[in-house]
Amino acid sequence: MITLRSATFDDLDGIMNVEEKKWEEGTAATREVMEDRIRICNSKEPHYFFVAVENNRITGYLVMQPTDLTPDTCVSWTSATDNGTMKTTYKEDGPNLYVVSIGAISPPKASADTADRIMARVVDLWCRHGGILMFTARMPGFSTAHEKTGITPDEYWQLKKIGGGGPQDAGIQFYWSRSGGVEPTRLLKNGFPSDVKSGGHAVLYVLKDVLSAQEAIQNHLCHASHHVGKKEGRRRKSQQPKPHEDPRVAVLDGGRRRWWDAMLGDFVPMHTLYIPQGCDWNKCAFCPIPQAITEYEKLFFNGLRVPDAEIVSLFSQILTHMIDTHPKVHTLCLFNAGSFLSDVSNPPLVREQIIELVCQTPNLSRLIIETNANDVTVKNMHALCSQLGGANIDLTVRIGVETQNQTLRLKYLKKGQTDKALRKAVHTIHMHGALAGGYVLLNPAPFSNIRALLDAPEESDERLLLWAEEEAIKSLDFVLSESLHGLGMDEAYFCSTNVGPGTLLTQAWEQGDFRPASLRMVYSVLRQGITKYGTRIHLLPFKDERGFLAVPSNHVPQGIAQDLKNAVGCDVKFHNMLNRYRETMNPFVLVVPSCTCNI
Repeated sequence: MITLRSATFDDLDGIMNVEEKKWEEGTAATREVMEDRIRICNSKEPHYFFVAVENNRITGYLVMQPTDLTPDTCVSWTSATDNGTMKTTYKEDGPNLYVVSIGAISPPKASADTADRIMARVVDLWCRHGGILMFTARMPGFSTAHEKTGITPDEYWQLKKIGGGGPQDAGIQFYWSRSGGVEPTRLLKNGFPSDVKSGGHAVLYVLKDVLSAQEAIQNHLCHASHHVGKKEGRRRKSQQPKPHEDPRVAVLDGGRRRWWDAMLGDFVPMHTLYIPQGCDWNKCAFCPIPQAITEYEKLFFNGLRVPDAEIVSLFSQILTHMIDTHPKVHTLCLFNAGSFLSDVSNPPLVREQIIELVCQTPNLSRLIIETNANDVTVKNMHALCSQLGGANIDLTVRIGVETQNQTLRLKYLKKGQTDKALRKAVHTIHMHGALAGGYVLLNPAPFSNIRALLDAPEESDERLLLWAEEEAIKSLDFVLSESLHGLGMDEAYFCSTNVGPGTLLTQAWEQGDFRPASLRMVYSVLRQGITKYGTRIHLLPFKDERGFLAVPSNHVPQGIAQDLKNAVGCDVKFHNMLNRYRETMNPFVLVVPSCTCNI
């Protein structure tokens, strides 16, 4: 598996190994230049120098810089990068991004998709930064073609493959295919003077459409990932692990799935384990999890709270079972009803024992937890990150933001998290080197609540659903934007509000005061969100272990069953389309099925 991470000074030997293999003498950067690049790019967040690591060996690298350069003022790689040193060209507040250098070892000494993984990181950084993405691409076939035919650089860079397929030059064609078919803006004569194979020339690429670039690069990646995934799925199907013999333990296994790791730009194996602790807040109107914990306690502990000692024992057993049956887990999700950092639901000593067990998990790279923003304290985060850091395990903290509307969040959803508390929590999470993620719900409250919120007692259900769609788009902005209005979280987990058993929302649904968003609403919000934020937005499944009573439909206003048994019209095709997106994170698969409901 290829991992992309920030470069450090300890990586210099590996970086120079790549540099000397990929670039000719006189073209390759010196060790001193690379050392300066790390210092310039990674002295503060966000970082712009990354290395690709495979089997504990550096197989590629990426260097970018924020810049105030524009397409009109970019005349050569030399001037754009201060001859590669970046000493005068790296502008911390620059509105645009420029790719300084990319290096990747060729197969068979490295995976064939190393360069594509690096390009995925380029697009991800661009998505986060905004502005224009620029780079000067080599045209390594020019010198040979010029010697044979006398072709000029002006003629050469515009040559196209016979029968289509983009530029003829392999170097130019690579970036053309990974940018969504964007043509080079112009030739830069003597724009790369040290590159002999290009005759000292280069072309300038200027990218402005993030979505097209995302579609292109993910389309390259998803074919390989999907092929590997299907092969692995067939192998697992013939070797299905047996569930734990103790039913108290078996029901705590949430199973394994492929998860898109936005930091790696790749799918990773993720496993989910449940901890039956419950939520001391227990007021969220839409959440079915507390009811599930109550049922667990009734079934196995005579309706009493599970003792702390038993919690640790149960977790130890299910974790051991996971390690035995799924030894290669990259990311572990620990879900205890969204209160992992609560000292009431998950006392510090119990939490410490749980994390101690997590740190003994072989090959684990990331832990994901859920918690209330009010429980994210410096003390709790320091203790947690200190433990995980000793085992070299990264952390993601998820928080149920749900909506950007503070009144809706506090008064009607009863989340108990103010905007101020959310901002403080995100700051504390980032201060400890962890990632922050926020849940966003589409149409999260009954119609009566929204009418009261908007002071619009006569507003129709249809108009309120349109408002809910706009509200969800604003909420994704609130979670991900780094503006003064935004929280600046790293990821968003987007989902329609589905009807789970035993909630206040269920009562509203039964009384006709609530209905799930339509599938087209989900598509509309997702499409607008990923256009702006790319793979930082995850579309969550419309599934729950206990089964949702109602999930989105285009034809049944009150929603359809989780198993889609009462789906009609285009519902099944629409759900399949959304599932394909979850499996690939490729916007290219979001092709809306034709149906009479869209006429």
